[in-house]
Amino acid sequence: MSRRFDSSRAKLVRAEQHRQVLQPEIEAFAEGDPIALRVKSNLKSTEEQLRGSYYVVALRKPPADWGLVAGDCIQNIRAALDHAVWAIVVNEKGAKFAEAHYREIDFPIADSPTRFPKGRLVNIGVPHRHIAVIENAQPYVRNQAHPRDDALWFLRALSSPDRA
Repeated sequence: MSRRFDSSRAKLVRAEQHRQVLQPEIEAFAEGDPIALRVKSNLKSTEEQLRGSYYVVALRKPPADWGLVAGDCIQNIRAALDHAVWAIVVNEKGAKFAEAHYREIDFPIADSPTRFPKGRLVNIGVPHRHIAVIENAQPYVRNQAHPRDDALWFLRALSSPDRA
């Protein structure tokens, strides 16, 4: 592969580093029983109808920095996609064009074919063969029954609060 996707790869490597930091911490946290339940029932009574209620009486909060690390991981994954489109535009139209159109250059994530911005991708110089690859990765293609349940849609939703 060419060097033009180096920044995308670097973003994915960084995301994986964040995941590797969090994974053992999350597993250790879960093994420490962060939730305690209290049960109230009438199992010992002679009533015909059984009743029971469960209450969470203790919930240990995860460390505050987990959100920061997870957010960095999510943003690096999202940025890897955007960097790939940026590299394609630079390759096709040049760096000056890309810099002049930076607000239009990203990896679109759509939940329906009508929301997929094919025209915008054409206008910024993404070749049709690359547009086809991007479109085939869309949630509405990969998860036709429930596109908003697709992992790429979750990435969009999780990364959107930090995007202007």
